[in-house]
Amino acid sequence: GDLDPKSVRLNMVKDRVEVSVSTEKKNLYVWSSKAGEQQNYGNEVVFQLADVEKGRQVVHLLPALIEQCPEAQNLGTFSDVQNWVSKGANSEGGEAQSLDYASDNETCKWKLIQSVTGDKKSSESTYEFNAYDIDPDQVKIIVSRKSVAVQLQTLKKENIISTIINEKPGYTSTIQLEAADVIAAKSLKVSLEQLLKQCKKE
Repeated sequence: GDLDPKSVRLNMVKDRVEVSVSTEKKNLYVWSSKAGEQQNYGNEVVFQLADVEKGRQVVHLLPALIEQCPEAQNLGTFSDVQNWVSKGANSEGGEAQSLDYASDNETCKWKLIQSVTGDKKSSESTYEFNAYDIDPDQVKIIVSRKSVAVQLQTLKKENIISTIINEKPGYTSTIQLEAADVIAAKSLKVSLEQLLKQCKKE
């Protein structure tokens, strides 16, 4: 679902036959690893084939297969969003992340806490905001090297998200929720869009 069926190409690279396909809008949605280690996210998948005839067959069949695959995303509840946010932190790197209601009786006031605990240095950032102050049409997936996040932005980019970063108070207009991978980020995005639309300023 992330691949562009119109971008399928047959390539001859030295003595190799390859079929390449890019993601829609060149989005960095392709995860890869080398020798067991994650590489930076990319925007292309390359298949190596035995000969030109096999390559032509793949070029013929691949676009139809891509169009039959739905986008990998799930529409979830606030509880699902909390779970995806929690799993988005790199626990092996000492990171933790949680999203909760700021108070039990206010389902449209949220609190995001992100922390990093290390041997030499630790940090904690807390963000409190009204869900109805966030623009549901500006929820974006941000991919940078090996990490994926979902960015939230306030209406009119106003600095009204309350922040406490390492005990220093302030305000900002954007926050990023780390995601475990692109699939989780997509589910986060569509779920947050719906939850934000359900919260209306009284």
